[in-house]
Amino acid sequence: MSFSTSAGSITRNPAVTEANRLNEIKQRMAIAQAQMDRSFDTLEMALLQMCDARAQLATLAGVINQGACST
Repeated sequence: MSFSTSAGSITRNPAVTEANRLNEIKQRMAIAQAQMDRSFDTLEMALLQMCDARAQLATLAGVINQGACST
């Protein structure tokens, strides 16, 4: 934060304060974007694992059904 002194008093420089706030908002947005990217990657991995599990269940169900029909 920038301050200027005039006759012994301290005042804030509004332009610098606004620039600092803008930079803080940009940083928060970048952090939020990174968190969303990680969350998306986690969700994508979970969906892939779920699809793999479904395929394995379908295979197992087919094996079980074949065994039941061949007796």
